[in-house]
Amino acid sequence: MRELVPALANDAERLTAMGAAASDLIPRDADDKLARIIAEVAR
Repeated sequence: MRELVPALANDAERLTAMGAAASDLIPRDADDKLARIIAEVAR
């Protein structure tokens, strides 16, 4: 990690590519879904 993170932080092109790839993996509405689940359980 000590070697990977600084190298990645200093490589804008690689960081952009990794961010774009990750954005397809993470649901955009995960926070809303979690809030709905919590609200329903709390009832």
